[in-house]
Amino acid sequence: RVNLPSFYIKCFPTNGRSFRTAIVVSKKIDKRATRRNLIKRRVASIIRDGAADIHFAADIVISVKVSREYEEFKKELEQWFAKLPSQP
Repeated sequence: RVNLPSFYIKCFPTNGRSFRTAIVVSKKIDKRATRRNLIKRRVASIIRDGAADIHFAADIVISVKVSREYEEFKKELEQWFAKLPSQP
């Protein structure tokens, strides 16, 4: 489990060869589905760009705590990517 200012991240090890992600944005963040979907798309884009840094098989659940700009999300997730194990 990882607790970041904008995210709460849980990792569940699996026997597969790669990782899967689920992004959760509750109605507490924004009542409008379009805004919640925008946040999900932003986070998914950052995950796709940083996928090369994830070298383990796991199911990753990312719960968004607060709505922020793309660059702020990216900065936080890149710091998390840097802390991940570098070897498979």
